[in-house]
Amino acid sequence: MKKEYLIIPLVFVLISAVVAGYNVYVIVDVQKKHIFELLSHQVDISSRNLQGFADEFEEDVQYALATIPFHKLLTRERTDYDLINPVRRFYSKYQNILSSIQVFNASDFRELYNSEDNYFFISEIRKNDSPRVAVDGTVYDLEKDTLHFFSDIRKDGKKVGTIEIRMDFPRIIYNELIKSNISREFWPWCVDMDAKIITFLVDQRAVVESKRQVDGIKSIVDDIAANYLGEQIHTISLGGEKMRVLSAYYPISIFGEQVGVVLSVCEDEWLAGVKMKMAAIIGSFLLIIVLVIVVFLFILWQRIAAELKLKKSEAKITKIFQNIQAGVLIIDRKRRTIEFANELAAGMAGTVASDLIGKSCHPQFCPNETGACPIMDNGEEIHRSESVILTVYGEQRNILKTVIPLEYEGRESLLETFVDITDLKKQTALAHDLAEKAAAANRAKSQFLANMSHEFRTPMNHIIGMSYLALDTQLTSEQQSYLRTIIEASEALMVILNSVLDYARIDTGKMQVKKAAFQFSEIMSQVKDHILSEFLGQKKLKVLFYFDSKIPESLLGDGPKLKQVLFHLAENAVKFTESGDVVIKVLLEKQTHRKVRLYFSVKDTGIGICADQLDFLFDAFTQADTSTTRKYGGTGLGLAISQRLIELMAGTLAVQSTPGTGSEFSFSVEFEVERVAVKNEAPAVLAEDGCKMDQRACNIIGEKAGGFPIDVDTVLPLLTAFEAYLKESDLEAIGKLDEIKAALKSTSVVEVLDEVEKQLQRYDFEGALSAHYEILSAIERYSHGRSRQKTDNFDR
Repeated sequence: MKKEYLIIPLVFVLISAVVAGYNVYVIVDVQKKHIFELLSHQVDISSRNLQGFADEFEEDVQYALATIPFHKLLTRERTDYDLINPVRRFYSKYQNILSSIQVFNASDFRELYNSEDNYFFISEIRKNDSPRVAVDGTVYDLEKDTLHFFSDIRKDGKKVGTIEIRMDFPRIIYNELIKSNISREFWPWCVDMDAKIITFLVDQRAVVESKRQVDGIKSIVDDIAANYLGEQIHTISLGGEKMRVLSAYYPISIFGEQVGVVLSVCEDEWLAGVKMKMAAIIGSFLLIIVLVIVVFLFILWQRIAAELKLKKSEAKITKIFQNIQAGVLIIDRKRRTIEFANELAAGMAGTVASDLIGKSCHPQFCPNETGACPIMDNGEEIHRSESVILTVYGEQRNILKTVIPLEYEGRESLLETFVDITDLKKQTALAHDLAEKAAAANRAKSQFLANMSHEFRTPMNHIIGMSYLALDTQLTSEQQSYLRTIIEASEALMVILNSVLDYARIDTGKMQVKKAAFQFSEIMSQVKDHILSEFLGQKKLKVLFYFDSKIPESLLGDGPKLKQVLFHLAENAVKFTESGDVVIKVLLEKQTHRKVRLYFSVKDTGIGICADQLDFLFDAFTQADTSTTRKYGGTGLGLAISQRLIELMAGTLAVQSTPGTGSEFSFSVEFEVERVAVKNEAPAVLAEDGCKMDQRACNIIGEKAGGFPIDVDTVLPLLTAFEAYLKESDLEAIGKLDEIKAALKSTSVVEVLDEVEKQLQRYDFEGALSAHYEILSAIERYSHGRSRQKTDNFDR
C-alpha cells in the first residue's frame, strides 16, 4: 500500500479532533449566552411587573384618599356603609400584603385590621395615647420588613388627621415574583441597597436566611445602586451546598425604595444537557473517524478492484466493439484522432483497422463536420444524424450515426457508432417511387370510375327516357311489359352508377360538405316516406321512428348528405331483416346557444355481422359475407359512402352487431341552429340515391302539363348536354342555362330550372347538379306516367 494513502485518514483525524474541540467550546459559549438572554428577558418582565404593581398601588391609594372620607372614621361610631363599603373594597384588594390601616389625629385613634373572626375589622374610636407620626403629604418608611405609608387626611381642604397603611414588604416582592410565571429552574430573589436579601425563592418557595448565602452580592448591589442592569457569574450556598450560578439583575424603585430584582440559575444543572451533547459530539466524531478509516480502506480496496475490473471490462468492451454489427470508432477529444476502430468500420472505409489508429477523424469519417463537431464544437451532449463517410477509393457511403461522450483508458473521448444505409436509401427511393406510382394509379382508378360513371349515366338516361317514350306508342301488353322491365333494370343500374360516382367523387376529394338551412322534420319525413313506400314490400317488418322533441326544427348543415346516409343505413336495415323491427332513432345529445349535436341510430333485428367481418365492413366494393351479394344484391358501396360522408361532417360511423340477432349503426353530427325564419322550400334530393323525386318538381310539372303535353324528345337531349358542364364545374354552364331556358320558354320546365339557376348564382355546381337530376327524374317519371295512362286507355 502506498504511504500517501495513509496521510489522508491521519489528516482527517487531526481535523476532526480540532473541529470537535471547537464545537464543544462554541456550544458551551452559545449556551451561556442563551441562558443569560433568557435570564435578562425574564428578569426584565418580573421587574416591570413589580414596578407596575407599585404604581398601581400608589394610584389606588391616591384615588381612595381623594374619594373616601376617612375623617368620618374619627367622628362616627356607628356603621356608615357608604363609608365602610369603599374602604372594605380597597382593603380586600390588598389584604394579602396589608398588616393594618390606622387613622388618627392629635386626640383620637382608630384601626382597621384582620381579626380571627373577620378579615376586615374596625376597632372603636380610642384616645391617641401613644406618639404617632404626623406628616404633610405622602411619606414611605421601611422599618425592618414592614413598609409604612403615611398621608394626611383632609376635610374641606383642611388637614384633620393622618392615615397610616402598614404592609409586609417581603410579601409584596414574593407575590409579584410568583405571578411572573418564572421557570422553576430559575431562582428569583430581591436585594436592597444595604445588601439585604428581601426574599429568595427556589422552586417558588421562600428560602430562609439561615439556609442561604450569596457570594459576590456587593458587586450586584453596586451595579443596582448605579441603576445598572447586567449579568454575573458567582456562587450561592443553599443548605450548605455551594454552587456556581449565572445571574441577571434589574434595578427598580418601588415605594421610595431602590431594590434589585435578580434571577439565578445553577450552571451545572443548566449545562447538564450541554454536557450530554458534548459527549454525544465527541462520541460521534470518534465514530465518524472510525467509519472514515473503514470507508477509506474499503474505497481503497474497491479502487484496486475497480482498476482490475476496468482492465477486464475494457478488454471485454473492445471484444464487443470488434464483433458488433455496426461500425465503431473511439476518438480522442483533444487530439481528434482515432484511438480505436473495429474491422466493420474499417471495412466501410475500404481499409483495415490498424491503418486508422492515430489518424484524424476528418475528413474520412466526418467530412461534413470539419471544424464543426456537434459535440466538441457546438456543445451537444448526444448527436444523432444521417451522414456520409469517404472510402479510400473516393466513394461516398451513406450512414446513420450516433455520437456520445465516453471515457476511454482514462481520457475524454467520443464513441461513434454507425450503420451503412447506402443500399437501404436506394431501396427506400425505389419504394417511394413505387408508392407514387401506386397513388397515381389509384387516382387514375378513381378518375376512371368517375368518368365512366358520368359516361354511363348519359346513355342510361337516354335508355330510360326512350323507354318511357316507347310506352307512349301503340304496343302490345307483352311489349309494354318488356319495356317496364328495361326501365326497372335501368333505374337499378342508375342507382349503382350513382353510388360509384359518389364514391369516386369522395375518393378524389371532390365531394364537399355544404352548409345551408334545412328543416329537420322534412329530412326525417322524406327518410320515412322513402323506406315505407320503396323498400318494405311484402316483408313482415315494423319500421319504428323516434325523434327527440327537443331537437330544433331549423338547422344549418348539409341536409342532402345527412339524408343520403340515413337512406343507405335504413335501406340496409330493411334489406337484411326479414321480420322483426327496424328502429330509426334521433336524440339530442348536446345543445349550446348556437349548436346542437344529434345522435342518429339505425337498429335492426336482421342477420347480423360476425366479429371477424367488422374490420373490413366499411371497405369499398365489399360485403360482410360474399353470399349476401347473391342473396340480397348491392355494390358494397353503401356503408363505405356513408362512412366517408359522416367523416366529411366531422363524425364517426360506429357499428355493434351480433350474428343472428341484429345490428346497430350509429353516429353523432354537429349542426348550427338557424336563428332566422327558414323559407318554406323542400330540400333537394339526390336522384343518384334511387330516392323518391322531389314532390315540388312533380307538382309543378303536373300542374303545367294540362296547358302544355311537354316535348320529351326536345327536353331530354338539352338537359343531358347541360349536365356535362355541371359535372366539370364549367362557368359556361350559366350561359348554357340561358340557352336552355330560351329554347324551352314555351314549356313548364322553365320554372323548375329556377332552382338550378339559384345554385349556379352561388357557384354551387354540386347543388345545381342535384337539382338538375331532380328535373331529369321528374320528367322521366312524368313521361312514364303519360305512357302508362295511354297504355291503360289503350288496354280499355
